[in-house]
Amino acid sequence: MSINLKQFGLIAIVGVIFSALGLFGVSEFIEKSATQVERHAEEQNAEVLNTIIPLIKISKDIRFDVVQVQQWVTDISATRGLDGLDDGFDEAQSYARKFQKDTDEAIRLAQSMDLKNVVKTTENIQRAFPLYYQAGRKMAEAYIADGPEGGNPMMSSFDAAAEKINKELQANEAEIDKLSAHVKQERAVVIRAAKKQRSISQILAISMLLVALSVVGLIGYVGQRAISTIISLSETMDVVKNGRITKRILNIKRTDEIGSMQHAFNDLMDLTEFFVRDAGACMKAFSSGVFERKILPDGLNGRFREVAQEINNGIEAMSHKNEEFSAAGGVFETGVKGNFDSIKESMSSLQQSSESLLGLADDSNREAEVVAEASSSSADGVQAVATATEELSASIQEIGRQVSNSAELVSESAAEAQNASEQINALFEASVKIGDVVEIITGIAEQTNLLALNATIESARAGEAGKGFAVVAQEVKALAAQTGSATDEVRTQVEAIQSLTRDAVQVIEAVSNRMVQVNEAVTAIAAAVEEQGAATNEISSSIDTVSNETGRMSEAVVLLQTAIEKTRDSANEMNTSTKVVNDVSSEVSTDIDSFMDTMKAVTG
Repeated sequence: MSINLKQFGLIAIVGVIFSALGLFGVSEFIEKSATQVERHAEEQNAEVLNTIIPLIKISKDIRFDVVQVQQWVTDISATRGLDGLDDGFDEAQSYARKFQKDTDEAIRLAQSMDLKNVVKTTENIQRAFPLYYQAGRKMAEAYIADGPEGGNPMMSSFDAAAEKINKELQANEAEIDKLSAHVKQERAVVIRAAKKQRSISQILAISMLLVALSVVGLIGYVGQRAISTIISLSETMDVVKNGRITKRILNIKRTDEIGSMQHAFNDLMDLTEFFVRDAGACMKAFSSGVFERKILPDGLNGRFREVAQEINNGIEAMSHKNEEFSAAGGVFETGVKGNFDSIKESMSSLQQSSESLLGLADDSNREAEVVAEASSSSADGVQAVATATEELSASIQEIGRQVSNSAELVSESAAEAQNASEQINALFEASVKIGDVVEIITGIAEQTNLLALNATIESARAGEAGKGFAVVAQEVKALAAQTGSATDEVRTQVEAIQSLTRDAVQVIEAVSNRMVQVNEAVTAIAAAVEEQGAATNEISSSIDTVSNETGRMSEAVVLLQTAIEKTRDSANEMNTSTKVVNDVSSEVSTDIDSFMDTMKAVTG
C-alpha cells in the first residue's frame, strides 16, 4: 500500500473516531445532564417528602391529641369520677402535654420549609386549645360535683370551644393537602423536562453525525493535497541527515504554510552550510598555531551568531593563554631550578642535624634510665609510709568508735539515774500524801473516841435502858483506840520511808552529777580522738597525693624514655628521607630541564 493511501486511510479513520467520540461525548453529556436533573429532582422531592411526611403525620397526631382530650373529659363526666373510673383528668392532661409538644414540632418543621400558612394555622390551633381544654375540665368538674344539673349548662361552652378548634384543625389540614399536591405537581414538571431534554439529545446526536461525516470528507481532501509535499520534504531531510548539506528543495510552487516551511528549510540549510565551512577553516588555522583566523559573524543570526562569537572568544583567550604560558615558563625555569638548589642545601643541613639529634637522643635515654630508678625507689618508700598511715588512721577510728560507745553508755546511765531520781521524788510525794491521810484518820479516831465517851456517859444516865447502847459505845471506843494505835504505827513507817527517800534522792543526785562529769570527759576525749583522726586522714591524703605524684613521675619517665626512643627512630627516618630527597631532587632537576626544552619548542 502506498503512503498516499495509508495517509488518506489514517486521516479517514481518525476523522471517524473523532466524530464518534464527539457524538458519544455530546450524547453522554446530554444523557448525564438529564439524569442529573432527574436525580436532583428526586433528591429535592425526597428532601421535601422527608419534611412533609413528618409534618403530615404530626398534623394527624395533633388532631388525635385533641380528640383524646375530648374523649377523656366526656368519659369522666359520664362516670362522675367513680372509683376505678377517676383517671380521666390525668389522661386528658397527658394528651394536653403531648398536644403542646406536637404543635411545637409542627411549627419547627413548617418554619424550616418556610411554610408560613402552616405555621399560622398551627399557631391558631395552639391559641384555641387552652380555652377548649379549660372548658372541658370545668364541664367534667361540674358533672362530678353537681351531676347533670351542674354539668349540662357547661356543655354548650365546651361544644363552642370544640367547634372552634376543629375549624382550626381543618384549616391546617387543608394547607397540608395543598402542600402535598404542590410537591407532586413540581415532580411531574421536572420529569417532563428531563424527557424533553433526552429528545433534544437524540436530535443533537443525529446532527453531530452529519457534521462528523462532512468533516471527514474535508479532512480527506486537504490531507491528499498536503501528503505529496510532506513526502518530498521528508526525502530531502533524509539526504541532509546523511551529511549532504548542499541538498535543497527545488521548484517550490506552494504559497501556503507548507510552502513557507520549504523555504525555511532551504534558508536553514544555507545558514548551516556557511557556518560549517567557516568554522572548519577557523579550526584548521587554530590547529596550525594561527590564532588570527576568526569566524565572520556577518550573515549569521540567532544561535549561529552566538556560537560563532563564543568560538572567536575562545580562540582569542587561547592566544592570550599561550603568551602567558610562554612567559610563565621562563619564570618557572628560573624560580624552580633555584628552589631545587636551595632544597639540596637544606637537605644536607637537615641530614647533619638528624645525625646530631641521634646522639642527643642516646644521651637523654641514659639520663632517663637513672631518673626512672630513683623514682621507683622513692615510690616504694612513699607507699610504705602510706600503708603505715592508713593503719594508724584505722586504729584512731577504732578508738573513736569505742569512746563514742562509752559516751553513749554514760549518757544512757545519766538518763536512767535521772529517771530513778524522778521516781523516788514521786515516792516521797506519795509518802507525804500518806502522812496527810494518816493525820486525817488520827483526827477521825480521836473524834470517834470522844463520841464513844459521850455515848458511855449518856448510856449511864439512861440506866437500865441504855445498857445495850453502852456496850456498843464501849466497842466503838475500843476500835477508836485500835485505829489510833495503827495510825501511830503507820505514821512511824511513813516517816521512816520519807527519811530513806530523802537519802536516796541525795545519793542519786550525786551519782547523776558524777555521770554528767564523766559524760563531759568522754565527750572531750571523743572530740580529741576525732580531731586526731581528721589530722591522720589529712596526713594519709597528703601521702596518697605524694604517692600518686610519684607514680605519675614514674609514668612520665617511662613516657620520656618512649619519646626519646621515638625521637631516635624519627631521626633515623629523617636521615634516610633526606638522602632520598636529595636523590629525587637531582632527578626532578633533570626532568625540569627536559620539560623547559619541550615547552620552548611548543611555544616557538
